[in-house]
Amino acid sequence: MNAKKVYALKAQKRESNENVAQLRQQGFIPVIMYGKGFSPVQLKVVYNEFVKLFAEAGESSLIDLKTEGLQDTKVIVKEVQTDPIKDHIIHLDLYKINMAEPIYTEIPFNFIGEAPVIKELGGILVKHIDGLEVKCLPGDLVHDLTVDVSQLREFSDTIKVGDLEKIPGIEFMLEDDIQIISVSEPRKVEEAIPEVSEAVAVDSIEKVGEDKADDQPDENPDSQPEAKF
Repeated sequence: MNAKKVYALKAQKRESNENVAQLRQQGFIPVIMYGKGFSPVQLKVVYNEFVKLFAEAGESSLIDLKTEGLQDTKVIVKEVQTDPIKDHIIHLDLYKINMAEPIYTEIPFNFIGEAPVIKELGGILVKHIDGLEVKCLPGDLVHDLTVDVSQLREFSDTIKVGDLEKIPGIEFMLEDDIQIISVSEPRKVEEAIPEVSEAVAVDSIEKVGEDKADDQPDENPDSQPEAKF
């Protein structure tokens, strides 16, 4: 089921001269909120509160943003910047939504079920895309798109965009024949290297030893080859 849910997040105004490094040390994330026909506003949100919300909401859910001194507004997460070393969120972009205008966004897939081709034939699922770009009114937005892999029974089976259940008010922006997931056959076991019998191996070692012995010079350097008349 493609469940709809609206999440709530509290924010505070941020002065332009506030030190962002200090904000982060105090447990906040610097935020910029912007939108069509809307002047950008600098905000800050509590780090732990946003991380908890984002784990559920992702980038395809509406968020009720409540900011002291400002009118409540609906936003979506537009961009999350992280520290490349610490993998810590350092900045956040929120996009203010006009509920009367369509938006373009990507909805992630939620893969469910168990594929018989994996369980019974040892196949390997190959995921081609993680989500689908859509066009819809903000009120029609859903958290995810369900993909049931239990219909994959043979190696030739695939799931394409056209196989997805259509959702009223949401237009898929990819062609129907684009693959979402396919199945790969298990890799063949490489042919074993022929085993060499112990007798053959020992014989080969002895032969090498004999060849080397023939090549060794005489231990007595003064000895001369016997003259033949």
